[in-house]
Amino acid sequence: MPVRDPAVADPPCPLPAQPLQPGRTEADLAAALGGVSEGVAVWDAAGRLLIGNRRLEEIFGLRAGSALPGLFLGDFLAMAAAAGRLDQDDPIEARTALEAVLARREALTWDMQTADGRAIRVLVRPAPGGGWIGSYNDMTDRLRAEAKAAYMARHDPLTQLANRPYFRERLSDALARGGQAAILFVDLDRFKEINDSLGHTAGDALLRAVAQRLSGCFRHGDTVARLGGDEFAAALTRGEGRTEAEAVARRIVAALSRPFALDIGEVTVGASVGIAFAPSDGSDPETLVRAADLALYAAKSEGRGAHRFYDASMGRALHSRRSLEADLRQAIEQEALELHYQPIVSARTGQVSAMEALMRWNHPERGLVPPSAFIPIAEATRLVLQLGSWALRRACADAAAWPERVKVAVNLSPAQFVAHDILGDVRRALSESGLAHGRLEVEVTESMLVRDADRSRLLFQELRAIGVRIAMDDFGTGYSSLSQLRDFPFDKVKVDRAFVADLGTGRRGAEAIVRAVTGIAGALGMETVAEGVETREQLKGVVAAGCDHAQGWLFGKAAPLAEATRLLAAIEAKTRQVAATPVVARG
Repeated sequence: MPVRDPAVADPPCPLPAQPLQPGRTEADLAAALGGVSEGVAVWDAAGRLLIGNRRLEEIFGLRAGSALPGLFLGDFLAMAAAAGRLDQDDPIEARTALEAVLARREALTWDMQTADGRAIRVLVRPAPGGGWIGSYNDMTDRLRAEAKAAYMARHDPLTQLANRPYFRERLSDALARGGQAAILFVDLDRFKEINDSLGHTAGDALLRAVAQRLSGCFRHGDTVARLGGDEFAAALTRGEGRTEAEAVARRIVAALSRPFALDIGEVTVGASVGIAFAPSDGSDPETLVRAADLALYAAKSEGRGAHRFYDASMGRALHSRRSLEADLRQAIEQEALELHYQPIVSARTGQVSAMEALMRWNHPERGLVPPSAFIPIAEATRLVLQLGSWALRRACADAAAWPERVKVAVNLSPAQFVAHDILGDVRRALSESGLAHGRLEVEVTESMLVRDADRSRLLFQELRAIGVRIAMDDFGTGYSSLSQLRDFPFDKVKVDRAFVADLGTGRRGAEAIVRAVTGIAGALGMETVAEGVETREQLKGVVAAGCDHAQGWLFGKAAPLAEATRLLAAIEAKTRQVAATPVVARG
């Protein structure tokens, strides 16, 4: 047993210094205390232990049987220090504090932190005869559980960022202090597609990686939160202005645009950011959050990787968009949209080789709503899945009445590609219409290939296996490259109108680019279509460059079914009249 610290003198005591022999009552009490969860110690007026249970020894790190009757308080505390539960200076401080408490003869509770990081709640109350009774409860696990519960109540369990309620709490505190603050709303650009195509496990891994990279864009003390799904937010509360907030937004867009290495491979998402300021855009959390959300909505409407500051006009724009969305839902339910068809003409024979189906919406009040206005809404709300299925069925049914050699081309949305059973939709449309499988062409964009090349390749193989043809639309834009012509089983490549528009203008390189595409496509067994042919000069240019087909206003604009059918018949009749001289070759 450690020697008592001589600096801690025991109080005068009329009782002998040798260990006390407890009577039957003390022995019974000691036995009864053996199974309780708290440490219990009964001390006499001289500071000697009368009764101590095994839990007391465990809490203070003493070996079994150390807390014997007659043990002085100073020795007890020194033993606890030697066991690593108290600092070496603690016995003196603890004894001094305890004597002050006992002198008042009052009950007192306090929490004691041990040297090894445990939290002990101590309750001391006076006992008859001048002694005292101490109970010692190890609160470490309970306090840790409470701290964890408090943390989890304020943080997102997946990413460990602040959650929506805690973000609002921190924002409220900052606004209450006054001064300027900025909040940024962040939304991932392609998360839903990745989550749908690769599964929720990959989606969760991506969100964790995004949270880690996003946190690196801010300073210590800034509040970064996950609001839910793929939506994040941050509050800058140190008086940041427009310049500082925009710099952060650019860092976010750059950081989240870099590929993420997951177990399933590399994926790329990108992000859009909306920014609002207090007090100019709102002085309370609700108003400020709504402003940042509107700014984010505007950023996403402009395309990927954009950031926007809030302005008052955004509220009006959102109201208009939501009204249009409600009308679009109703129009889809009532099948009030229609397909218009534009001819694709053979450069060799002048005959119509295909008709492309293009979505049109004649709104009862707004008039003709362009696809550029309602297709993005349909894609953002997933209404495009219903639209896409309907378009396939309608186009196949319409084409069944045309000459057998005339195909019908239908565009597929990236949203359909990721989250829908396209193969099932195609099978149903062909079955219901009776259209020969080889007369259906589906047009896809390069964005489908970039997002999930393996899925694209498999789907293309399945479509071609049932006889459906595949065309790559708008080739030469975005990420499209000649390597994609090699890697994917296309039947047709549509050269983007941007290259065709330069033909015949003398602009350097236009004809060379078109000729290169047609040459490589031809070598790979693919046909080519020149889009946007509007003049005779452009027609001569695409024919000279070796294009197989041409499409554009020179041959006819997209028209409703009845008008398109008449146009088809007129072109057919004219072609028969001049069969000896191909229409397009005459220039």
